[in-house]
Amino acid sequence: MKYLLKISLVLIAIILTISTLILLNKNITGNSVSEFYTYTKAICDENICQDYYIICNENKLIDKSPITGSSIKNINKIINNTENLCN
Repeated sequence: MKYLLKISLVLIAIILTISTLILLNKNITGNSVSEFYTYTKAICDENICQDYYIICNENKLIDKSPITGSSIKNINKIINNTENLCN
């Protein structure tokens, strides 16, 4: 009987601790549910295209960095550099 009482008290203490953490810090998971996403895209200027690593948060551009050694000659069409990269 004392064993069940101890287990019950430990479980209640754990539940209270977790509840307190959730109430005090509603973002307990950190950035795991944020809207960050990344992708690569070729961005062309005149007739040369360069692959870029794009980092977005929701619809905002966080970073755009070129991938070294990935430029190619664009023969078919010119892609507009001014488009929003994080739609």
